[in-house]
Amino acid sequence: EGVRLFLNYENRSCFAPDSKRLLPVTLITGFLGAGKTTLLNYLVSNKQELRIAAAVNDFAALNIDSELISNMDDKNTGVVALSNGCLCCSLSDSLQSTVWKLLQGDYSDFEERSFDEIDYLVIETSGITDPLALIELLERKYGKMTRVRLDSVVTVMDTDAIYSELQASKESRTIKSEIAMNQLRCADVVLLNKKDIVTEDQYSLVENWVKETV
Repeated sequence: EGVRLFLNYENRSCFAPDSKRLLPVTLITGFLGAGKTTLLNYLVSNKQELRIAAAVNDFAALNIDSELISNMDDKNTGVVALSNGCLCCSLSDSLQSTVWKLLQGDYSDFEERSFDEIDYLVIETSGITDPLALIELLERKYGKMTRVRLDSVVTVMDTDAIYSELQASKESRTIKSEIAMNQLRCADVVLLNKKDIVTEDQYSLVENWVKETV
């Protein structure tokens, strides 16, 4: 069953005046090993007629299919253009600097591509990053970030790991990491990954706990 991560974009961009359009952003968060990179790889490989820019912390971990890569810059800026029209770049600078470069077209090292045509920006956070500060940054109504709009926060969770923590906590039914809890609480969409390695009862327990927590 597909998850329509870009539903808000599709509903709101079609009828918006050109002067009012902002670059929509989805923030993908989740703890280490939850499956964020797998999700991001799927999105850039299976875009739904959208020119997506993906900003990642560990570009090497994205492991993009070599057949998708159409061009790589020659200035070591950490940018790769894909044959399907998408773009991947590294979060080597601050998030604000990276977003501003994308908006300004500072990564225009390719002859056949204009980066001001980007439809959507997907940002993958580090597994140990508390997303609250990033959300606040993206929702600023002043400065450089006024040209972007936070569309959704997607939190990917390792179902097996969460189940183990809940079993260990017994009565409290909580997980130890405050960062992981913040990643869950701020989510618009929660994806429970690794369902195939838990039983149906274990999955139901985690699912119910997520519903109670969010």
